[in-house]
Amino acid sequence: MSKLSRRIRAQRRARAKQLKQQQRQARRQQKAHDQAPPENLPQRPDSAAAPAAGTSAGYGDHAQPTEASAAGRRPAPVRVAAGLTGVGLLAVLAGSAASDATSPPDDEARQVPATYVAAPSSVERLVCPPTPGAPDELSETGVLDYDERDESVESIRSGLLFGASEGTIPAADWISLTHQGPGAENSFTSGGEAEAEPSRLLAERPRVAERLEEADLPAVLQVQPSPETEPQLAPAAAAGFSYHAAQGGLTGLATAPCAPPQRSAWFLGPATGAGATSLLTLSNPYDRDARVEVTTYDFSGPTGSLGAVALVVPAESTRSVSMAALTEGASHIAVHMQASGAPVAAHMASSEASGSAGLGTELLPAQSSPDTEHHMLAVPAGADQLPRLWIHTPGEEGGTVELQVFGAEGQAPIETPGVFTVEAGQLAVVDLEGLQPGTYDVVVRTEQPSVAAVRSAGDGEPVTVETEMPAQTDPITGELLEPETVEEETEPAPDFSWSAPVTEAEPGHGAVLPPTGETELRLFGAGRISYRLLDSEGADTEDVTLTLQEGQPTQVSAEELTEQAQDAGLEDLYAVVVTDVEATARVGTLTRTEEGHFSIGALQPISPTEQYVPLRFG
Repeated sequence: MSKLSRRIRAQRRARAKQLKQQQRQARRQQKAHDQAPPENLPQRPDSAAAPAAGTSAGYGDHAQPTEASAAGRRPAPVRVAAGLTGVGLLAVLAGSAASDATSPPDDEARQVPATYVAAPSSVERLVCPPTPGAPDELSETGVLDYDERDESVESIRSGLLFGASEGTIPAADWISLTHQGPGAENSFTSGGEAEAEPSRLLAERPRVAERLEEADLPAVLQVQPSPETEPQLAPAAAAGFSYHAAQGGLTGLATAPCAPPQRSAWFLGPATGAGATSLLTLSNPYDRDARVEVTTYDFSGPTGSLGAVALVVPAESTRSVSMAALTEGASHIAVHMQASGAPVAAHMASSEASGSAGLGTELLPAQSSPDTEHHMLAVPAGADQLPRLWIHTPGEEGGTVELQVFGAEGQAPIETPGVFTVEAGQLAVVDLEGLQPGTYDVVVRTEQPSVAAVRSAGDGEPVTVETEMPAQTDPITGELLEPETVEEETEPAPDFSWSAPVTEAEPGHGAVLPPTGETELRLFGAGRISYRLLDSEGADTEDVTLTLQEGQPTQVSAEELTEQAQDAGLEDLYAVVVTDVEATARVGTLTRTEEGHFSIGALQPISPTEQYVPLRFG
């Protein structure tokens, strides 16, 4: 082992030791707080251990894992709109104030353990992106008009709202946003009471689901507060967006969570140059203006004033920024968005084309802050374009990067060096060479906090598609016969997607499965994890429990998920929710269409609409 590797490991051990000490201090303080709560604050449930200082509070579903059962359980739900579909689920934060509270504290603040208190009730907001498209006109102030989209485009906006523990469902609405202000408002649910047994488990609560097609404008799912409800027992909300186009210049499958507004977001790899379109949409759902700064970085570091822009996003409206205006030709860039005044939701749509033929479209995953450990799951490899690891290390110090790739047989040999260095403030792009066709999990550890993601162009494996043959004429009657459909093996349609770091799974994490294509799960870690599948009629399976082996990815194929749902008598399959974790595990998703388009996602927290927030003194 080199001196450098020993030094890195010693640093990590020291950081881990310090973090454990902070966690123990926080738990002791929280235990004392729970035993003698102030009269004006709700007692924190025993199941909700205080997070370590500097981290956000998670949701606490707790259930004893059991094997999958053939009999699906059907709690008494409120009326559920059929056909809920969508993508990744995001934590719903406690309004603008909670968004600020999620920002990492400075080093001195980290030394003071936090006391967690219930945040004041407020309207919760999840913001969905607009349908990707080519710009027709974009003003200097960020007002965007799209060119006409192809007829094959399908865009779907989805919402999912779980009731409170005792069955109460809050009122919620969809509100579209335009550059001129709020647009159409549609009721998601008027709320009410449902007959259900009290439960902390999301899968056992009544829920409301709705899917809206042709969702071209950005839209906000607004959930009304539930006063006097403890966070662990409060309603929980999630929303997602999916896009698919089989023809035109913006072909491909793109999926993204509908995100709560943030004050900081990082994006890696928006496509620029000939045939590329990358648009950053900034949505402000609040009643006050937001001031936004967008800066870019390349192989040399900050791009300066030519690669930056500042603009105002008026209250309850949107603005857009074209990456082509911040770069010269085809460039490799990292993008950082920072907002003040009001948080904004940032969505980056990126597409590539050759002439009029699309080569792929994706909604790039946003990262809120740099970190030192990155697990990118469900990365296909095998196409002519190699998977590429992108890393940007902000700050004043560079450092060493350790790279590992894991496949079906465990750690996979690669020709790319497993240890290399990156410079401070600069972007680094590394090809992952030597991988056989397949799906992989990529683990990266950086000496300095960094943002990282992996771009994939697919596995290059042939796909089987159904082709309608030309209609034939009956040789006897002369009548036109029905055209026959035959199966043909062909090259996959060109597309690309990005895998961003996945957080450790906890009870209450989940994902709404995209409406187009078939989705598989990709699990990486060690220990036991349980999940349930949900249908659009309010039913769910029993717990499905998996035992993960360290360094050995586990795949649950689309066929297996379908079989589990059918065995439980579910009407359909649209969501998966983690119910119990006795492991260090992460869960990714990979969705593929018949023609070979694909999109990578992950299970993320579904947090209650009421939150605990850290309160520090000193």
